[in-house]
Amino acid sequence: MATLDLETAAASLSGGWSSYGTGIYISRQPPKPLGTVVFEEIEQKAREKLKDYPGAFLYAGGSAGTGATERANRKGLDRFAIVPRMLVNATQRSLETTIFGVTHSSPVFIAPIGVQGIFHGDAELAPASVGGKLGIPFILSTASSRSMEEVAKANGNGHRWYQLYWPRTNDVTLSLLKRAKENGFTALVVTLDTMTIGWRPHDLERAYIPFLHGVGIQVGKSDPVFMARYGREPVHERPEFPYDPKAKDGLFLAGDAKTKEGVFFGAEWLKECNSGFYRDWEDLKFLRENWDGPLVLKGIQNVINSKPAAACLALDYEQEVSA
Repeated sequence: MATLDLETAAASLSGGWSSYGTGIYISRQPPKPLGTVVFEEIEQKAREKLKDYPGAFLYAGGSAGTGATERANRKGLDRFAIVPRMLVNATQRSLETTIFGVTHSSPVFIAPIGVQGIFHGDAELAPASVGGKLGIPFILSTASSRSMEEVAKANGNGHRWYQLYWPRTNDVTLSLLKRAKENGFTALVVTLDTMTIGWRPHDLERAYIPFLHGVGIQVGKSDPVFMARYGREPVHERPEFPYDPKAKDGLFLAGDAKTKEGVFFGAEWLKECNSGFYRDWEDLKFLRENWDGPLVLKGIQNVINSKPAAACLALDYEQEVSA
């Protein structure tokens, strides 16, 4: 069969996501750019890619504590199976899903992974751009190494949500919510389980915390309310890549002004967003009163927490209906 005939045959098959595999066969080449579609191999390639930046891979790929929760989650997911139903007309099929009244091409979102500037020079701008082009919603972390405004621009007309590490003070919280809304972030994802820095052995072994060198605090440094506390204007900066913590420590001890400023603002932003100040369910009212879009609670893992969460959301729904 000629190549043209192969392409015609491929086009006649179901399009969308399933066409990816067909395209690989037609190309007569391994999957690009990684050469594999096996998850474990992709993960290993990422580990290899970051080997010259000690601490970077495990910062995103590692787990807290003993790793027991991650292992339990994997075992739990393994219990789920796809059970096919035979002789069902699935010629025209779709992975589309509707969330908060918006139809998406698949039930896949790009998760809010912070401090992406330690992985690549393009940091959060790269996945935001790709998400926009592919129609995959992008969720921006408060721990981003690029400002909200830059990420929104890179994401273009894509769907985007904002993940909030809940600040200690209401004035900064309100400023972040305002900026998120103005920059087209349509849903607010509130992290409930990180009011303070977690116990992460792989980071503790290296004293690895990019925030304290000013990396991953760019949402804060670009915030007018936060920066006004220190008599400074907001800045939209891009931390240098690669991030070298030992070199930063050396520059700090040598009195380098730029490094000392990064350490200062890193410590101040940590005090604001990972202060150890814990919230309760009543505090959610403040967010609902000041955010007019969908609100997602991140970190609910069991019935003990899901019941009060459901009660808060149900009360919120009743109030909206009555209004």
